[in-house]
Amino acid sequence: MPLIQAFERLRLGRLSRVPGQPGVTIHFILLFSRQGKLRLQKWYTTLPDKERKKITREIIQTVLSRGHRTSSFIDWKELKLVYKRSVSWTLSLILRRHILSLTSL
Repeated sequence: MPLIQAFERLRLGRLSRVPGQPGVTIHFILLFSRQGKLRLQKWYTTLPDKERKKITREIIQTVLSRGHRTSSFIDWKELKLVYKRSVSWTLSLILRRHILSLTSL
C-alpha cells in the first residue's frame, strides 16, 4: 500500500524536514469514514486490543464532532492529533507533541 509506505518513510525520518530530529514519531494512523467506521489502522505502539478500541472510539468521536472550519490539530492527552478530512473519509495521525505540526502534513 503506497499510503502506508509513505507514512513508514516519514516515521523513519526519511521525509523529515526538521534539522536535528531523527524522525517523526508516529504512534498510530487511523483512516475512518464520515459515519465513524474504521477503514484502516496502523499501530506503531504496543497496546492491548481493549485499549486500542477505546482510543480509536474516542478519537473518532472527537474528530467527527468538530466543525469543518476548526483547526485540524488537537492536543490529545500527551500527544498531538493531526487529521485531514476528505469528502468521504478522515485520515488521522497521532504524533509526539513537540514535533512541528506543519511538517506532518
